[in-house]
Amino acid sequence: WRNQGEFKKDADRPWIKRGVGVASAIKGFTIGAIPDKGEVELELKQDGRFVVKSGVVEMGQGVSIVLAQIAAEALKCDINDVDVILADTSLTPDTSVTSASRATFLAGNALLDAAGKMVENLKREAGEVLGEPLEDLELLDGYVASKRSGRRVSYEELAEKLGIKGLNRVRGVYKVPVVKPIEGSLEIPHLYFMLGVALALVEVNTLTGFTKVLKLVEIIDAGRVINPIGFEGQVEGGAIQGLGYALMEEAKIERGYLQNPELSTYLIPTAPDIPEIEVIPIEYPEESGPFGAKGIGEISLIPIAPAIINAIHDATNVRLNKLPASPENVYWALKKAGKTYRQTQPKNK
Repeated sequence: WRNQGEFKKDADRPWIKRGVGVASAIKGFTIGAIPDKGEVELELKQDGRFVVKSGVVEMGQGVSIVLAQIAAEALKCDINDVDVILADTSLTPDTSVTSASRATFLAGNALLDAAGKMVENLKREAGEVLGEPLEDLELLDGYVASKRSGRRVSYEELAEKLGIKGLNRVRGVYKVPVVKPIEGSLEIPHLYFMLGVALALVEVNTLTGFTKVLKLVEIIDAGRVINPIGFEGQVEGGAIQGLGYALMEEAKIERGYLQNPELSTYLIPTAPDIPEIEVIPIEYPEESGPFGAKGIGEISLIPIAPAIINAIHDATNVRLNKLPASPENVYWALKKAGKTYRQTQPKNK
Protein backbone atom coordinates (compact mmCIF):
# COMPACT_ATOMS: atom_id res chain seq x y z
CA TRP A 1 0.00 0.00 0.00
CA ARG A 2 2.82 2.39 0.88
CA ASN A 3 4.65 1.64 -2.37
CA GLN A 4 1.65 1.61 -4.69
CA GLY A 5 3.14 4.39 -6.82
CA GLU A 6 6.13 2.20 -7.70
CA PHE A 7 3.86 -0.76 -8.39
CA LYS A 8 1.69 1.29 -10.76
CA LYS A 9 4.70 2.50 -12.74
CA ASP A 10 5.92 -1.05 -13.43
CA ALA A 11 3.36 -1.90 -16.13
CA ASP A 12 5.35 -3.12 -19.15
CA ARG A 13 2.89 -2.09 -21.91
CA PRO A 14 1.22 1.28 -22.41
CA TRP A 15 -2.30 -0.16 -22.59
CA ILE A 16 -1.86 -1.96 -19.25
CA LYS A 17 -2.89 0.13 -16.26
CA ARG A 18 -2.13 -0.95 -12.71
CA GLY A 19 -4.14 -0.18 -9.60
CA VAL A 20 -4.27 -0.86 -5.88
CA GLY A 21 -7.56 -1.20 -4.01
CA VAL A 22 -8.47 -1.71 -0.39
CA ALA A 23 -11.76 -2.53 1.32
CA SER A 24 -12.82 -3.38 4.86
CA ALA A 25 -15.79 -5.35 6.12
CA ILE A 26 -17.66 -6.25 9.28
CA LYS A 27 -20.00 -9.23 9.65
CA GLY A 28 -21.84 -10.73 12.58
CA PHE A 29 -21.33 -14.39 13.44
CA THR A 30 -23.72 -16.70 15.31
CA ILE A 31 -27.41 -16.51 14.50
CA GLY A 32 -28.13 -13.46 16.65
CA ALA A 33 -31.63 -12.85 17.91
CA ILE A 34 -32.76 -16.44 17.27
CA PRO A 35 -32.20 -18.98 20.10
CA ASP A 36 -29.03 -20.87 19.26
CA LYS A 37 -27.84 -23.93 21.15
CA GLY A 38 -25.42 -26.73 20.36
CA GLU A 39 -24.58 -30.03 22.05
CA VAL A 40 -21.47 -32.21 21.79
CA GLU A 41 -20.94 -35.66 23.26
CA LEU A 42 -17.57 -36.84 24.56
CA GLU A 43 -16.84 -40.51 25.20
CA LEU A 44 -13.88 -42.21 26.86
CA LYS A 45 -13.26 -45.56 25.15
CA GLN A 46 -11.94 -48.65 26.90
CA ASP A 47 -8.49 -48.15 25.38
CA GLY A 48 -8.18 -44.69 26.92
CA ARG A 49 -8.93 -42.84 23.69
CA PHE A 50 -11.63 -40.19 23.33
CA VAL A 51 -14.39 -39.78 20.77
CA VAL A 52 -15.93 -36.38 20.05
CA LYS A 53 -19.43 -36.55 18.57
CA SER A 54 -20.98 -33.46 17.04
CA GLY A 55 -23.70 -32.65 14.56
CA VAL A 56 -21.66 -29.97 12.78
CA VAL A 57 -20.84 -30.62 9.13
CA GLU A 58 -17.29 -30.77 7.78
CA MET A 59 -17.51 -29.05 4.40
CA GLY A 60 -13.81 -28.36 3.97
CA GLN A 61 -13.53 -25.59 6.55
CA GLY A 62 -11.48 -27.81 8.90
CA VAL A 63 -13.82 -28.02 11.89
CA SER A 64 -13.03 -31.72 12.44
CA ILE A 65 -9.34 -31.15 13.17
CA VAL A 66 -10.15 -28.05 15.23
CA LEU A 67 -12.47 -30.06 17.49
CA ALA A 68 -9.77 -32.72 17.88
CA GLN A 69 -7.29 -30.00 18.86
CA ILE A 70 -9.68 -28.46 21.38
CA ALA A 71 -10.34 -31.87 22.95
CA ALA A 72 -6.65 -32.77 23.10
CA GLU A 73 -5.82 -29.46 24.76
CA ALA A 74 -8.66 -29.63 27.29
CA LEU A 75 -8.07 -33.31 28.14
CA LYS A 76 -4.25 -33.14 28.10
CA CYS A 77 -3.81 -36.01 25.69
CA ASP A 78 -2.20 -36.59 22.31
CA ILE A 79 -4.32 -35.44 19.38
CA ASN A 80 -3.90 -38.90 17.86
CA ASP A 81 -5.91 -40.22 20.81
CA VAL A 82 -8.98 -38.20 19.76
CA ASP A 83 -11.43 -39.42 17.13
CA VAL A 84 -14.12 -37.12 15.76
CA ILE A 85 -17.50 -38.23 14.43
CA LEU A 86 -19.55 -35.54 12.70
CA ALA A 87 -23.09 -35.26 11.36
CA ASP A 88 -24.20 -38.86 11.89
CA THR A 89 -27.84 -38.72 12.95
CA SER A 90 -27.62 -42.12 14.63
CA LEU A 91 -24.57 -41.19 16.74
CA THR A 92 -24.19 -37.45 17.13
CA PRO A 93 -26.24 -34.95 19.14
CA ASP A 94 -27.79 -31.86 17.61
CA THR A 95 -25.16 -29.14 17.34
CA SER A 96 -27.58 -26.96 15.36
CA VAL A 97 -27.07 -25.86 11.76
CA THR A 98 -23.56 -25.44 10.39
CA SER A 99 -23.83 -21.83 9.31
CA ALA A 100 -23.27 -18.24 10.40
CA SER A 101 -19.47 -18.73 10.62
CA ARG A 102 -19.90 -20.28 14.04
CA ALA A 103 -19.13 -24.02 13.87
CA THR A 104 -15.88 -23.71 15.83
CA PHE A 105 -17.43 -21.18 18.21
CA LEU A 106 -20.58 -23.18 18.96
CA ALA A 107 -19.26 -26.75 18.86
CA GLY A 108 -15.97 -25.74 20.47
CA ASN A 109 -17.70 -24.18 23.47
CA ALA A 110 -20.03 -27.16 23.83
CA LEU A 111 -17.00 -29.47 23.64
CA LEU A 112 -15.22 -27.50 26.37
CA ASP A 113 -18.32 -27.92 28.56
CA ALA A 114 -18.23 -31.66 27.95
CA ALA A 115 -14.47 -31.82 28.54
CA GLY A 116 -14.90 -30.07 31.89
CA LYS A 117 -17.36 -32.76 32.97
CA MET A 118 -15.04 -35.52 31.74
CA VAL A 119 -12.08 -34.03 33.63
CA GLU A 120 -14.17 -33.98 36.79
CA ASN A 121 -15.12 -37.66 36.33
CA LEU A 122 -11.50 -38.65 35.66
CA LYS A 123 -10.21 -36.83 38.73
CA ARG A 124 -12.86 -38.29 41.02
CA GLU A 125 -12.16 -41.83 39.87
CA ALA A 126 -8.41 -41.28 40.02
CA GLY A 127 -8.77 -39.89 43.54
CA GLU A 128 -10.42 -43.13 44.64
CA VAL A 129 -7.80 -45.28 42.92
CA LEU A 130 -4.80 -43.33 44.18
CA GLY A 131 -6.22 -42.27 47.53
CA GLU A 132 -5.31 -38.68 46.76
CA PRO A 133 -7.39 -35.52 47.35
CA LEU A 134 -8.94 -33.99 44.23
CA GLU A 135 -7.16 -30.68 44.68
CA ASP A 136 -3.78 -32.45 44.32
CA LEU A 137 -4.66 -34.09 40.99
CA GLU A 138 -3.89 -32.85 37.49
CA LEU A 139 -4.22 -34.20 33.96
CA LEU A 140 -0.94 -34.75 32.17
CA ASP A 141 -0.16 -36.59 28.90
CA GLY A 142 -2.91 -39.20 29.17
CA TYR A 143 -2.67 -39.67 32.94
CA VAL A 144 -4.24 -38.27 36.07
CA ALA A 145 -1.31 -37.58 38.38
CA SER A 146 -0.79 -36.34 41.91
CA LYS A 147 1.12 -33.07 42.08
CA ARG A 148 2.18 -33.98 45.63
CA SER A 149 3.27 -37.61 45.41
CA GLY A 150 3.82 -38.06 41.68
CA ARG A 151 1.68 -41.21 41.61
CA ARG A 152 -0.49 -41.51 38.54
CA VAL A 153 -3.13 -43.59 36.77
CA SER A 154 -3.74 -43.74 33.02
CA TYR A 155 -6.96 -42.87 31.22
CA GLU A 156 -7.07 -46.46 29.99
CA GLU A 157 -7.02 -47.76 33.56
CA LEU A 158 -9.81 -45.37 34.51
CA ALA A 159 -11.96 -46.07 31.45
CA GLU A 160 -13.27 -49.45 32.61
CA LYS A 161 -14.20 -48.15 36.06
CA LEU A 162 -15.95 -45.11 34.62
CA GLY A 163 -17.73 -47.32 32.06
CA ILE A 164 -19.17 -49.52 34.78
CA LYS A 165 -20.55 -46.44 36.52
CA GLY A 166 -21.84 -44.95 33.27
CA LEU A 167 -19.53 -41.96 33.64
CA ASN A 168 -17.41 -42.54 30.53
CA ARG A 169 -19.82 -40.56 28.36
CA VAL A 170 -20.77 -36.93 28.93
CA ARG A 171 -22.60 -34.27 26.98
CA GLY A 172 -21.72 -30.59 26.78
CA VAL A 173 -24.10 -27.78 25.92
CA TYR A 174 -23.49 -24.21 24.82
CA LYS A 175 -26.25 -21.64 24.47
CA VAL A 176 -25.33 -18.53 22.53
CA PRO A 177 -26.59 -15.42 24.35
CA VAL A 178 -29.68 -14.10 22.59
CA VAL A 179 -29.76 -10.46 21.53
CA LYS A 180 -33.11 -8.71 21.62
CA PRO A 181 -34.25 -7.41 18.21
CA ILE A 182 -34.03 -3.67 17.73
CA GLU A 183 -37.51 -2.18 17.53
CA GLY A 184 -38.36 -1.05 14.02
CA SER A 185 -35.37 -2.84 12.46
CA LEU A 186 -35.48 -5.73 10.01
CA GLU A 187 -31.91 -6.76 10.84
CA ILE A 188 -31.06 -9.54 13.30
CA PRO A 189 -28.65 -8.02 15.83
CA HIS A 190 -25.50 -9.86 16.89
CA LEU A 191 -23.21 -9.91 19.89
CA TYR A 192 -20.16 -11.15 18.02
CA PHE A 193 -18.52 -9.71 14.93
CA MET A 194 -15.83 -10.63 12.41
CA LEU A 195 -13.70 -7.92 10.81
CA GLY A 196 -11.44 -8.08 7.79
CA VAL A 197 -9.51 -5.99 5.31
CA ALA A 198 -8.56 -6.94 1.75
CA LEU A 199 -5.95 -5.40 -0.53
CA ALA A 200 -5.93 -6.08 -4.27
CA LEU A 201 -3.24 -5.41 -6.87
CA VAL A 202 -4.60 -5.52 -10.42
CA GLU A 203 -3.70 -4.93 -14.04
CA VAL A 204 -6.40 -3.69 -16.44
CA ASN A 205 -5.95 -4.13 -20.18
CA THR A 206 -7.51 -0.98 -21.65
CA LEU A 207 -7.54 -2.59 -25.10
CA THR A 208 -9.72 -5.53 -24.09
CA GLY A 209 -11.14 -4.75 -20.64
CA PHE A 210 -9.52 -7.86 -19.17
CA THR A 211 -8.62 -7.48 -15.50
CA LYS A 212 -5.85 -9.61 -14.00
CA VAL A 213 -5.47 -9.78 -10.22
CA LEU A 214 -1.78 -10.06 -9.40
CA LYS A 215 -2.04 -10.32 -5.63
CA LEU A 216 -4.61 -10.38 -2.84
CA VAL A 217 -3.83 -9.67 0.80
CA GLU A 218 -6.34 -10.54 3.53
CA ILE A 219 -5.99 -9.31 7.10
CA ILE A 220 -8.53 -11.07 9.30
CA ASP A 221 -9.52 -10.49 12.92
CA ALA A 222 -9.33 -14.14 13.92
CA GLY A 223 -9.69 -14.03 17.69
CA ARG A 224 -7.19 -16.77 18.40
CA VAL A 225 -6.09 -19.05 15.57
CA ILE A 226 -6.47 -22.67 16.65
CA ASN A 227 -5.18 -24.26 13.44
CA PRO A 228 -2.92 -21.93 11.40
CA ILE A 229 -2.92 -24.11 8.26
CA GLY A 230 -6.69 -24.51 8.36
CA PHE A 231 -7.13 -20.79 8.97
CA GLU A 232 -4.97 -19.89 6.00
CA GLY A 233 -6.70 -22.41 3.74
CA GLN A 234 -10.17 -21.20 4.67
CA VAL A 235 -9.27 -17.56 4.12
CA GLU A 236 -7.64 -18.40 0.77
CA GLY A 237 -10.82 -20.23 -0.24
CA GLY A 238 -12.95 -17.22 0.65
CA ALA A 239 -10.60 -14.95 -1.30
CA ILE A 240 -10.89 -17.16 -4.38
CA GLN A 241 -14.67 -17.22 -4.08
CA GLY A 242 -14.64 -13.42 -3.83
CA LEU A 243 -12.42 -13.27 -6.91
CA GLY A 244 -14.98 -15.25 -8.89
CA TYR A 245 -17.80 -13.03 -7.64
CA ALA A 246 -15.87 -9.92 -8.64
CA LEU A 247 -14.65 -10.93 -12.10
CA MET A 248 -16.60 -13.75 -13.70
CA GLU A 249 -19.61 -15.27 -11.93
CA GLU A 250 -22.92 -14.14 -13.42
CA ALA A 251 -26.26 -15.90 -13.26
CA LYS A 252 -28.03 -14.97 -16.50
CA ILE A 253 -31.79 -15.39 -16.12
CA GLU A 254 -34.36 -14.84 -18.82
CA ARG A 255 -38.09 -15.35 -18.27
CA GLY A 256 -37.34 -17.21 -15.06
CA TYR A 257 -34.86 -19.65 -16.61
CA LEU A 258 -31.14 -19.81 -15.88
CA GLN A 259 -29.35 -19.48 -19.20
CA ASN A 260 -25.91 -20.65 -18.08
CA PRO A 261 -26.39 -23.71 -15.85
CA GLU A 262 -23.15 -25.44 -16.87
CA LEU A 263 -19.63 -24.79 -15.59
CA SER A 264 -18.66 -24.16 -19.22
CA THR A 265 -20.95 -21.12 -19.26
CA TYR A 266 -21.17 -20.15 -15.57
CA LEU A 267 -17.53 -19.40 -14.97
CA ILE A 268 -15.71 -19.83 -11.66
CA PRO A 269 -12.00 -19.38 -10.94
CA THR A 270 -9.68 -22.26 -11.81
CA ALA A 271 -6.00 -22.71 -11.03
CA PRO A 272 -4.65 -20.29 -13.70
CA ASP A 273 -6.90 -17.51 -12.34
CA ILE A 274 -5.57 -17.68 -8.79
CA PRO A 275 -3.14 -14.90 -7.84
CA GLU A 276 -0.68 -14.82 -5.00
CA ILE A 277 -2.69 -14.66 -1.76
CA GLU A 278 -1.16 -13.43 1.48
CA VAL A 279 -3.09 -14.15 4.67
CA ILE A 280 -2.40 -12.18 7.85
CA PRO A 281 -4.25 -13.05 11.08
CA ILE A 282 -4.81 -10.44 13.76
CA GLU A 283 -5.16 -12.26 17.08
CA TYR A 284 -7.16 -10.53 19.76
CA PRO A 285 -8.77 -13.44 21.65
CA GLU A 286 -12.56 -13.37 21.94
CA GLU A 287 -13.34 -14.02 25.60
CA SER A 288 -16.52 -15.95 24.78
CA GLY A 289 -14.88 -18.21 22.19
CA PRO A 290 -13.17 -21.57 22.76
CA PHE A 291 -9.59 -20.67 23.68
CA GLY A 292 -10.37 -17.22 22.27
CA ALA A 293 -11.38 -18.31 18.74
CA LYS A 294 -13.83 -16.35 16.58
CA GLY A 295 -15.77 -17.16 13.44
CA ILE A 296 -13.95 -16.49 10.15
CA GLY A 297 -16.00 -18.29 7.51
CA GLU A 298 -17.71 -15.43 5.69
CA ILE A 299 -15.46 -12.47 6.43
CA SER A 300 -12.72 -13.68 4.07
CA LEU A 301 -15.14 -13.43 1.12
CA ILE A 302 -16.87 -10.12 1.80
CA PRO A 303 -14.14 -7.46 1.20
CA ILE A 304 -12.56 -9.06 -1.89
CA ALA A 305 -14.91 -7.79 -4.60
CA PRO A 306 -14.95 -4.17 -3.38
CA ALA A 307 -11.15 -4.22 -3.06
CA ILE A 308 -10.85 -5.41 -6.68
CA ILE A 309 -13.37 -2.84 -7.93
CA ASN A 310 -11.52 -0.10 -6.04
CA ALA A 311 -8.27 -1.28 -7.64
CA ILE A 312 -9.84 -1.11 -11.12
CA HIS A 313 -10.95 2.43 -10.35
CA ASP A 314 -7.46 3.28 -9.12
CA ALA A 315 -6.00 1.95 -12.37
CA THR A 316 -8.46 3.52 -14.82
CA ASN A 317 -10.35 6.24 -12.94
CA VAL A 318 -13.54 4.46 -14.00
CA ARG A 319 -15.99 3.37 -11.33
CA LEU A 320 -17.88 0.14 -12.05
CA ASN A 321 -21.28 -0.21 -10.44
CA LYS A 322 -22.15 -3.65 -11.77
CA LEU A 323 -20.68 -7.09 -11.20
CA PRO A 324 -19.00 -9.07 -12.53
CA ALA A 325 -16.12 -6.92 -13.78
CA SER A 326 -15.87 -9.13 -16.86
CA PRO A 327 -13.81 -8.00 -19.85
CA GLU A 328 -17.01 -6.96 -21.64
CA ASN A 329 -18.35 -4.92 -18.73
CA VAL A 330 -14.99 -3.28 -18.04
CA TYR A 331 -14.41 -2.52 -21.74
CA TRP A 332 -17.79 -0.81 -22.22
CA ALA A 333 -17.36 1.16 -18.98
CA LEU A 334 -13.96 2.33 -20.22
CA LYS A 335 -15.37 3.16 -23.63
CA LYS A 336 -18.25 5.14 -22.18
CA ALA A 337 -15.75 7.15 -20.12
CA GLY A 338 -13.36 7.60 -23.07
CA LYS A 339 -10.66 5.61 -21.30
CA THR A 340 -9.89 2.76 -23.69
CA TYR A 341 -6.34 2.68 -25.00
CA ARG A 342 -7.42 3.67 -28.51
CA GLN A 343 -9.46 6.60 -27.22
CA THR A 344 -6.57 7.98 -25.19
CA GLN A 345 -3.99 7.87 -28.00
CA PRO A 346 -3.15 11.07 -29.91
CA LYS A 347 -4.90 11.19 -33.28
CA ASN A 348 -2.73 11.16 -36.40
CA LYS A 349 -2.58 14.46 -38.27
